Amino acid sequence: MAYKMFESTNIKGKNISFVHTADLENGTLVAQGALVPGSKDIFNVVEAGADEAAKLYVVGNPAWSYDSSSLMNQNEDAYINAAGKVVRTYELAEGDKFAVTGVEPIDASTELEAGQFVVVTAGGGLKAAAAQGSGFGGEIVRVRKLGAGYHVGPADEISNRKLMVTILVRKNG
Repeated sequence: MAYKMFESTNIKGKNISFVHTADLENGTLVAQGALVPGSKDIFNVVEAGADEAAKLYVVGNPAWSYDSSSLMNQNEDAYINAAGKVVRTYELAEGDKFAVTGVEPIDASTELEAGQFVVVTAGGGLKAAAAQGSGFGGEIVRVRKLGAGYHVGPADEISNRKLMVTILVRKNG
């Protein structure tokens, strides 16, 4: 399974540690829950939803594995933050930029492009929108293709490309 990839392009906020009871992909937006009992600086995750009014954080844990037996194990899209493990997040503020794969388009006939807004979906994902949402607000400033397509026949192309979408935070919380 391919997971989201994340780049902390230009984020000025502080890092905050969170823990979640389920697996968590990098690039997911989360809200801050209660302090973990017995901890001074680790918080529980509250899943972000559409039009979330709380301040949101983006999960950006270093994506690497102890298993070096295969280069495939080192691919960032093969990385998942396991349930119960502490993950690093970035506090998002107006003017910050980050990039993530897995942004949903407005609809099936509309491609992602600079100038579109992004809103939060259930579970902390991002979706392009024609207008800024009432909660978290971001704007797409760049879309670039990662990877390459390859051919298996005279007219058949299989694409393993991902779209890395750079987002400018317009408002948060």
